[in-house]
Amino acid sequence: MAASLRSLLARADQLRAPPPARRDVIVAVLLVLVAIADIPEGVRTWEPAAFIAGSAGAAALITRRTRPLAVIVITFGLQFLVDVGSGLAGVESELPLGQLAVLTLATHALARWAAWRQVLIGFGLIALLEIGGEPFTIDADWAAVGDRALFYGTAAAIGVAVRYRAVAVHLRAERVRSDERERIARDLHDVIAHHVSAIAIQAGGGREIALDDPPAARDVLARIHKTASEALLDMRQVVSILRDPDVDGAWSRLPPRWRLDDLSTLAGTGGDGPDVVVDIAGDTAAVPRGVGGAVFRIAQEAVTNARRHGIDVGAISVAVTIDPASVVVRVDDDGRPRSGRRTTGFGLTGMGERATLLGGTLHAGPRADGPGWRVEASIPLAGART
Repeated sequence: MAASLRSLLARADQLRAPPPARRDVIVAVLLVLVAIADIPEGVRTWEPAAFIAGSAGAAALITRRTRPLAVIVITFGLQFLVDVGSGLAGVESELPLGQLAVLTLATHALARWAAWRQVLIGFGLIALLEIGGEPFTIDADWAAVGDRALFYGTAAAIGVAVRYRAVAVHLRAERVRSDERERIARDLHDVIAHHVSAIAIQAGGGREIALDDPPAARDVLARIHKTASEALLDMRQVVSILRDPDVDGAWSRLPPRWRLDDLSTLAGTGGDGPDVVVDIAGDTAAVPRGVGGAVFRIAQEAVTNARRHGIDVGAISVAVTIDPASVVVRVDDDGRPRSGRRTTGFGLTGMGERATLLGGTLHAGPRADGPGWRVEASIPLAGART
């Protein structure tokens, strides 16, 4: 709890205040006009000093966002001098409406924009100057001090509320950007890892048979060309999203390119690689397209990992079971892992993220029923529809 609070405070301090703008000058001019209008007929001794203090404080408010603590020192310091001066001169003084507005806005800016250490220092100065100046006046009015404290407290509360709303908006935007980066990373990894791995395997097989069986080598080259074309198509799809001006919503508007029925494209030998057998049990029409695309990507990555990292892999099986509540995909191979490296990597992380985002689970590890490796994911259908 304490760590979360410190993190939140640090985030609030990191939000930069905008520089002074034309509206700040307009506000200062309006407050000076209010100070002029607040002078009644028959100017009393204290009123010129109060007007000067209010005008100077209004001018200082122009930098209230970038230098909130300095503005507190100027505005409340000037009012303190007016209180002390009026008392020493033996004349009665009161706080004009314009000056009250200046002090209230300065307090709001302190709570809204200052670092938290400056906020504590600023409120300490406010209390010191307000309480310290009142005894110097001819007729000390502590009830008026309490009323002003209510004004300042309300302004400060509003400043804190606005501050944390800005922090919440900033954190939400950061989460959206982080989610988009993860989705981009997953799709890029899927495109590059799967297609390039397939190209490498096919090229290796083609090299072995190029001299002895030229027609078969040409078939391998045709498959390499087809795989490379698919990779370019997927890459263009990802890049088109990156170029979208509304990148935060681009991925959600784009339907998944792959569907559950596309699992059949994984079947076969893949050049000189192991055989891949795909078996789907259940009604594929009942699977939402988003879930089907995720299942395909998980199976595709698992097959790629088995081909790249497995030793002596003879066969890979992809089994999909669809029931009214969920879809389960299980990818098994019969090989041996390379020095335990099958337990780490971006591919496994991406598969887990795909399943988790749809409310599902994913487990990967050695098979308990024999040699080899198993990747199994379960994704609910109801959660995907909502």
